[in-house]
This record gives sequence, C-alpha cells and structure tokens, in this order.
Amino acid sequence: MARTKKEAAPPEPNKLVRKAAGTYRSGDDRFEVRQSGIGWFLVDSTVADELGQELVQGPYPTLDAVRERLPEARRTTVKALPKPKRSKRAAEEEPPAPPAPEPEPEPVHPLLGVLLEAARDRFPPADLEVEILQPATDARADAVVAFSGHSLVVADVDAAKVRRQLHSDDPGMPMSPTFLAWLGKQLHSEPGMIDVVLVAQPGWASPKALKLEPVSGAEVDRHDRVARARSYRADVEVYTDGQARGLVILGRGLAGRQEVSIEVHPEHRGRGLGSDLARAALKLVTDGEPLFAQVAPGNVASLRAFLAAGYKPIGSEVLFLR
Repeated sequence: MARTKKEAAPPEPNKLVRKAAGTYRSGDDRFEVRQSGIGWFLVDSTVADELGQELVQGPYPTLDAVRERLPEARRTTVKALPKPKRSKRAAEEEPPAPPAPEPEPEPVHPLLGVLLEAARDRFPPADLEVEILQPATDARADAVVAFSGHSLVVADVDAAKVRRQLHSDDPGMPMSPTFLAWLGKQLHSEPGMIDVVLVAQPGWASPKALKLEPVSGAEVDRHDRVARARSYRADVEVYTDGQARGLVILGRGLAGRQEVSIEVHPEHRGRGLGSDLARAALKLVTDGEPLFAQVAPGNVASLRAFLAAGYKPIGSEVLFLR
C-alpha cells in the first residue's frame, strides 16, 4: 500500500525565507526584507505610509535585528492619507521635487579593507610593522591578524602598552603564546586557536556544484558548530545538501566579512564531500563578495577540503571572543 506523502507544514509567519541573494520574505509573505549598502530594510506589503507607498522600516544593521523587529512591525497600522486635489494649472506650475539625497554608505572597518585587498592578492607591505586598530562598536571578537611580515592587532587596548610587549624584531611575535596570553588578560578573554585564513571568490563556484537548501529547527540550533558560529557571527544561515549529509554555515564575522564553516556528518566523511560543500557555499554569496574560512592548521581534513575547493590561504588569525 502506497504511503500518503505528508504535506509540509507552512512556515511560521515570522520566519524569514531566503528568496534570492539579499532578499527574504516572511513566512506569510506579508513582509519582504531587502539588503542594501547601508543595512537591511523591512518592507510591509499590507500597510501604506502617509504617501500611500509601501511602508519601509530601517535600515537595520543585521538580519537578526530585522527578526527582532518583526513582531512589533506586525502591530503597525499606519493608513494612507488622501492626497489633496490640485488644479491642472497648479500642477503644471509647481516645480519638480528635488531628487532624494543618496543614503550615506555604511562605514567600512579598516580591517575589512585589508582583508578584501588580500583576497585579491594585494597584501600589506612586508615591513615588519604592527598596526593597532580599534574594533568596530558591534564587534563580537577582538583579533590578531597576521600576513607575511605585517600584522594587525584589532582590540580596545592601549597602543603604547601593545608596542612595549612587542619589543622583539621577530615578525612572528604578535602570534607568540607570550603576547597572546598577555593580550587575553588585557581583554579579559581567552585567546582562541591560531587559524589559517582562507578565501575564495564567488565566481569560482562550479555550475555543477551541489545544490544547498536552508535548514532550521531545534536540532540544528543545538549543533555545536552552529552554536559556535552564532557566538562569533551575525546573520547566521544554515544549509544542507539534498541528502542531509552535512552542514554549511554562513554569517558575517570579523570586520563584517562573509564567513563559511562546514560540517560533514561522521558517516559521510572521507569521500570528498567536504570540498563539495565548501565549493557549493560560493553559490550562496551575495554581491560578489569573497568568502572567508578559518581552519586550524592541525585540522588537515578540513584544510585539504577547502584547498581542493579552490580556497587559498592569505594569513592567520586569533580571535578573542567578547
């Protein structure tokens, strides 16, 4: 006897469903969420503003901030006001309205600029210098980032104290256990692992790459890698392949860059699936941005997977979770 296929439950009204790069809709299709250069905007298709246009709220800095706003947005009841009637002559004599000013672009953290340049093989000079930068106000972690002969300390610490600690001419001093332990005490945070930073461009994705679908639910939320990603990243999204053999986790991490991590379920390891997932992740990237990954040097399986998928190493880093 054939089994009756169980119909999928409709998505919850406040759940955001990805429709395209930078575009989401609420589960009941009332709201559309659109990404721009200055943040995320929430568009209500059922409520009009005083000019009779769709009610647009925002910008919000992250997708998580939009999710927090949704319940309150549902209680908005602004109605369109009737427009005053004008004579044809008055309309002809009225000068055209000046164009709306262009929105101010969202400020970019200096570290993001350095990382984006490195992704294009344009690295900082190998001058043995250490730059000391203040972190972004909404940063989830402080960091030490090292390139060949050039390092950056991105943390809310006194620059003079940092330079006194970096008394050696050794270019690897910013990544030494002594300095990292000292910096951790200043920040009241334990230094994380030293990771290799890898990057790939979205154009490198193969047309035959695995198709990934968004996945959610309590089991996904409890997954260790997902929980860790949400500690360090904003706007975290989780995907899986058609056979649910692993996870691809995307989010906005250090300095606002797009980051990816992958997890292959134990029973499917050793078959090249990790590199397939890393390659497929490139098809999810918005606005042509490069995609970054951090891998511990000792995690050879993961390192080989990203290298096989076309990611290239550009430096190393240590994060200090806030």
